[in-house]
Amino acid sequence: MVSATTALAATTVAIGGYAIDSMRKEIMESGVPAEAKFRKAEGESNTLVLVFGWAGCLWKQLDKILDWYQKVAKLDTISAIAPFPSTVPVVNPVLEVVSQQSHHDRVVVHAFSQNGSSTFIAILERLEKEPFVGSNGREIKLEDLFGSKFSHLILDSTPALPDANLSSIENAFHFSFPLTSVRLQSPQYSHPFWTPFNTFILLLDNLIYGGIDNLNRRINRLKSIPSHVQILVLYSSKDVLISFTKVEEYIRIMKEIKGRKIQSLRWEDSPHVAHFKLHPKEYTQRIDRFLKGQEEENTSTQIVQSKL
Repeated sequence: MVSATTALAATTVAIGGYAIDSMRKEIMESGVPAEAKFRKAEGESNTLVLVFGWAGCLWKQLDKILDWYQKVAKLDTISAIAPFPSTVPVVNPVLEVVSQQSHHDRVVVHAFSQNGSSTFIAILERLEKEPFVGSNGREIKLEDLFGSKFSHLILDSTPALPDANLSSIENAFHFSFPLTSVRLQSPQYSHPFWTPFNTFILLLDNLIYGGIDNLNRRINRLKSIPSHVQILVLYSSKDVLISFTKVEEYIRIMKEIKGRKIQSLRWEDSPHVAHFKLHPKEYTQRIDRFLKGQEEENTSTQIVQSKL
């Protein structure tokens, strides 16, 4: 005979599962669709830039950096904005668009925040399992996208490596900040109702789907980027969502433990994922020099004051 406690637990999980599915559906329908877009450069380009947006990002926001890649840098792009907390829905759409392109000799990834980084790793892990076959019959293997062609990785407002000492509740609480921002459609990360509600939902999501564990695992994989890939990290002291100390811990690990050369640029005044908005000239010039192979040493502590 099923005990009352077991029945209550089963009912809670069932209700929680329904709430989580409804939440994901609501976020996906009220935000941006799970799609990928290709933009051809104004001119011939042998470089493909994969641009992945942050949680709650709108196309009109991402379009500004895509315009720069297309019209100024003259590089082809494929872009996607994954719903939060699950980045999986955009994986196949991105690979479908990739399958329609076959002339690129170089691949660059530009990821915004933890959501963008998780999207990148989710696509990589999809190809690690098996090749993707597009609707045109073309097969995309891991080495086709993230093999020797993968040359540069640009990380904007990310990463904050997961803390193994945090409890499930603490992890859910931290991940409630971007989810609250998505719900409110503003850069507000805490709310008297949504913060505890989202924390509870994320706890159940992790119990049922392993959502937080998957996100943390993907972010952790940024420590294992192939050694031939050049990395540029763009971040700010004013970022209240992803602390600059967390980002600098990643830079330290990559330099001291992994023996990697990491280029980085830190601003003092730009909020989360707003570095390009406040410093468009400095931001794009740095990316341009980076992609052209111009190394800049000792820039992880460089501070650029606002001129606005």
